[in-house]
Amino acid sequence: MEDAWIGKAISEIFFPIIKMQLPEIVQMHLSIEAGFHNLGVISVESYFPRQAVKAMMGIWGLGQLSLTKVLIAVDKTINPKDLESVAIEVLKWVDFSQDLIFIRDAHTDTLDVAGPLTDHGSKLGIDATPKKERKPFEIEKITLPELKGKGEIIDELRPVDGILVVKIKKDKPFKAREIANEIWKLDTDKKVRIMFIVDEEINIHDKTELIWGLFTRFDPERDIFFDERSLNYRVMPNFGTRMAIDCTRKFQEEGHFKPWLEIIKMDEQIKERVTQRWEEYGL
Repeated sequence: MEDAWIGKAISEIFFPIIKMQLPEIVQMHLSIEAGFHNLGVISVESYFPRQAVKAMMGIWGLGQLSLTKVLIAVDKTINPKDLESVAIEVLKWVDFSQDLIFIRDAHTDTLDVAGPLTDHGSKLGIDATPKKERKPFEIEKITLPELKGKGEIIDELRPVDGILVVKIKKDKPFKAREIANEIWKLDTDKKVRIMFIVDEEINIHDKTELIWGLFTRFDPERDIFFDERSLNYRVMPNFGTRMAIDCTRKFQEEGHFKPWLEIIKMDEQIKERVTQRWEEYGL
């Protein structure tokens, strides 16, 4: 993104003003790799239960920050810029039935690719702060055999214990859900807590492209699903212990009603020319 560093500077310059309104927020990080509005992480100093939820709601009520699609709240001791540490906090502290906030039919950034309609989509808040009333979940190493090359699975990545990224060849609607369900059947000890499914055009071994490919290409309400769900006296259903996120290109049958934008690929000659002229640019 050509405006990456401008956006980064603005977010840090205005953070003291944000903190005047939401003093419990210790640090805030808007991910450049995810295009700012697709992923925000805040660290929170909690004085009362669910203060992280209050902080996230506050962020969604502040001007352009209201366009943030995914917000993750972690404890004040965690560095929001360290996404691996943030992922571990999510695995440790998030009960999918209690700690996820879905906001449906919300306004979104006009540049949001994944929303079903222009300027229209959903949001997700994740309260990954410690909960005094319960112990953290155990994070265990995934014991599945190698999945690469099996069926439509082109590649896989296990960035941290408990998280699996699968790259597939998608040839029909809801293919990602089919593959996720097949993997869950293999995962009999339920150690794959979070699974991302991406298209073959995403390089999952490049950290920048991976973050971009994960967080820019799903709409929370439409594209997140669980291994189990049930209804009781609550309005919201109870979810199981495993969550999957479909980050693949969507068909209209899957609830996507606008063009899916193509990834811009720079010509190799242009890349080489820019590389050769870095010293001339003074950068």
